[in-house]
Amino acid sequence: MKTMLATTRPEISNSFSGLHQLTDCLVNTFLAKATSNNNYFINEIPDQLHLATDRQMLATVLSGLLSAVVSYAKDSCIHLSTKIYGNVVLVQVKESTSLNNNAFESEVSKLQPLAEKMRGSFCVISQRQKLTTINFGFPNLPL
Repeated sequence: MKTMLATTRPEISNSFSGLHQLTDCLVNTFLAKATSNNNYFINEIPDQLHLATDRQMLATVLSGLLSAVVSYAKDSCIHLSTKIYGNVVLVQVKESTSLNNNAFESEVSKLQPLAEKMRGSFCVISQRQKLTTINFGFPNLPL
């Protein structure tokens, strides 16, 4: 079965100044599919993290990432958080059922060229105890 990712540019309002608001908006677009797969989201991205980078490009990358996670995760908690290193933002998406499969990693790797346009990158880390962490790092600077 082939899964199509949502890699089209989502319509994002310029009124979203923060990453938390942006991710909430994107998560809402995937709630029906997440619920049908018995998944739920926890967004712990701080409200005060403002965006300087291209919001539309960031939304496209995050939308593709969330689409891949929701498509392959079943019975999972999808946890969104960030770490800040100066002007670099590391978005972490943790999934609790271990998405360590070739199809999922292949879908995420398709987002790498767009992430690179933002001067960012992806890394998928699988750990023991059924936990997959997807890191998406990007500079929070105007392009």
